[in-house]
Amino acid sequence: MAIEHGYLSEQHTVTTEDGYILTMFRISKGKNCKGPNRKPPVLLMHGLLMSSDSFMDSGPQAGLAYLISDLCYDLWAPNIRGNYYSKRHIKLDPSVGILLEPGSRHTYTRSQLFRWLGDTYQLLLPTFYQAGLYEALPLGGFVQEAASYLCKDYALADFACKVALGLIDSFHPGSIKTETVQVLFGHFPGGTSVKNMAWYGQALNVDEFQHFDYGATGNSQLYGTSQPPAFNLSLVSVPVVIIHGRHDYLTSPADVEWVTSKLPNVLEQYYVEDPMWNHFDITYSQFTCRSILPKIKEYLDVFST
Repeated sequence: MAIEHGYLSEQHTVTTEDGYILTMFRISKGKNCKGPNRKPPVLLMHGLLMSSDSFMDSGPQAGLAYLISDLCYDLWAPNIRGNYYSKRHIKLDPSVGILLEPGSRHTYTRSQLFRWLGDTYQLLLPTFYQAGLYEALPLGGFVQEAASYLCKDYALADFACKVALGLIDSFHPGSIKTETVQVLFGHFPGGTSVKNMAWYGQALNVDEFQHFDYGATGNSQLYGTSQPPAFNLSLVSVPVVIIHGRHDYLTSPADVEWVTSKLPNVLEQYYVEDPMWNHFDITYSQFTCRSILPKIKEYLDVFST
């Protein structure tokens, strides 16, 4: 996609300490950058069931990968273990359970579809394992293939596929272009482990940000306590800026307020002015350039040379 729009893209692999081979993409310099690159490089990390592609799906006028590289930053877009870019391992097969650390608390998630998915994977995790199923909603699976096929049609993409996004998150009419919807369903959902989805199911039903719950016996064997320990967010000393939308149904304002209160070095918690701004808008909205890029640029300028 980058090359089609006149940007130079590189592909790299990174092997983690525990042997996972991850694919990273790089735009070393933006097409519209007229001066030298600024330092340090920028790492743009995707979310659940997505990939680095998600920051490019809305095109050069709205995709954050393009916009940040055009600000003269060396832009890197990694992919977490388990999605379609990062399934390889130096000795393990992808159908070995993949253990992923969670991203945040989800106690007050308002997405009913996301709650249903999380609860379903949590309930059926032993059944999935017994059936030899370890991957959830993979690229090339029935859900993704059907969505990709149907959403290629402009009329369906303009209505049914936008409705599908609204059922996962919330509705923000006019924010995501129909052309972007046609592109994004070509590789969304991008897959994760069934265990990761089960963890999200657990996270929906506890008032804490904690490790995976294996039950009292399993927890005692692994953690030394009957309950899974909470992540110690007070150790996150890196300066943090939180950008959020009040209409986000996946990561609710209540959960954002909670995690903000736990982090010791929050520089700013910024709510997007648009009252309808939601979760998918971060990656897919046609309005990212005016809604979130200025705040991103403000702090990139502070911490770069």
